[in-house]
Amino acid sequence: MPFSTLIDTPDLAVEHEVTEAEAEIMALLDKWAAALNQHDLERVVSLYADRAVLLPTISSELRTDHDRIRAYFEMLFQRMPKLRVVQSILHHFGGNVAVRSGIYVFTLDKDGKTDNLWARFTFIYHQENGEWKIMTHHSSTLPETPTNLT
Repeated sequence: MPFSTLIDTPDLAVEHEVTEAEAEIMALLDKWAAALNQHDLERVVSLYADRAVLLPTISSELRTDHDRIRAYFEMLFQRMPKLRVVQSILHHFGGNVAVRSGIYVFTLDKDGKTDNLWARFTFIYHQENGEWKIMTHHSSTLPETPTNLT
């Protein structure tokens, strides 16, 4: 299968027929965001591969196994996060590797007040035994709040 790019941001969209594999990969971010928004710890962790790497948004610790990934999301869930994906791009390299990058915004509770935390992200997905999993997830805060995104 050849390399393909899907942009799911309307103002940047590139039209082409979405393959079944691309649709399955695109759904992974939706599943992750839904589990995060429902504070479903085990569902979030289950989306990561056994050998996954997480470089999280609000922690400097590299997370390299399910126990450390779980501990990060336990800490994050104390802040009652809500997440909205603002824009993203999917690169499917054919076969069993895909990369999805973009921008999302967390709404977090801090001392009874809500705060928006804008971040950029990259997920590297790998298909193992017919199932797509997150192999690498990098998320870091944006250096400034975007004025062109809502």
